[in-house]
Amino acid sequence: MLLNEIDADQLTISGKTRHATPTTFVNIRKGKQGRHIEWMGLFLLFDSGTSESFVREKYVKHLKHKFVKCNDDYEIAGGIFTINKEVKLRFSLPEFGPSKIITSKFKIDSSTDNGIGYDMIIGQDILSIFRNRHFL
Repeated sequence: MLLNEIDADQLTISGKTRHATPTTFVNIRKGKQGRHIEWMGLFLLFDSGTSESFVREKYVKHLKHKFVKCNDDYEIAGGIFTINKEVKLRFSLPEFGPSKIITSKFKIDSSTDNGIGYDMIIGQDILSIFRNRHFL
């Protein structure tokens, strides 16, 4: 049983209905070919309603020298969300194959408040690659 799998009985707690969310854990890699884990067990959301993928800045500070400037605005439920940096990042999804290292671009969430609400969000840009390569 995967860590994010739940039984139908778990969806109702104290009379409140909980909706399952497509979440898992992610490891951010570093070093030559991403052999070393910099951050382990971060909370990741698979979001098919998001066009881009995002990561909180505190988890990619070790890659500061690789940041690329961008100027993108995203309309979200809470208003306009502005992104000024992106980075190419290596990561792995332990529940799907701990030895498979994936490299992709992420927009960097530099906000100091709750921001994206998760440590990382994988959007349509990466999900479409997973579907085409039958990764997930």
